[in-house]
Amino acid sequence: MTGSKEKLETYYSEMEEGKLLHLAKYEFGDLDFDAKETLKSELAKRGLLGGKTLFLINRQEDEPDDIEVKSIAVHIQSQICPHCKKRKMSNAWVLPRRVGLVIFMLRQEELIFGCKDCVERKLRNRMLVSIFTLIPSIFFPLIPFFVVSDLALRKDIRESSEDIPSPDLLENIRRNIKTYRDLLF
Repeated sequence: MTGSKEKLETYYSEMEEGKLLHLAKYEFGDLDFDAKETLKSELAKRGLLGGKTLFLINRQEDEPDDIEVKSIAVHIQSQICPHCKKRKMSNAWVLPRRVGLVIFMLRQEELIFGCKDCVERKLRNRMLVSIFTLIPSIFFPLIPFFVVSDLALRKDIRESSEDIPSPDLLENIRRNIKTYRDLLF
């Protein structure tokens, strides 16, 4: 949001408290310098610039550090598996899916959260979909390479420690740090 300082002051002073807090907590990082300063002064004027609000404003400006990323990962790992609802969720992994359509091949990668057994089951299902849809396509000769790649990923999943976050989970948290901060704070 750009504009003169007076227009911004008028705009923020007329804004209701809920919208002002939402703007500060979730969109502060997208504002230009004048808008940020004016918003902070309006929040201070209303007595809303303290504690959690100030923390969230500052976090939007910061890059994630390793400690924050690992603490978010530990929080995610402490949740119950969303698939079987039985065990503690151990990790999240990026699983590939390949679909062959005669002369085209679509490749999709998706981050799957869950315990080891459920993630392995999802990988096995995706591997079978890949095999059966690639057989009638021109990509039939590539099936062994895809199977070997999926089996190597399966081995990595099996051998992974439940206490150490997977590289896929850590990378996803780094890329989407604002979303994870919004969910946890």
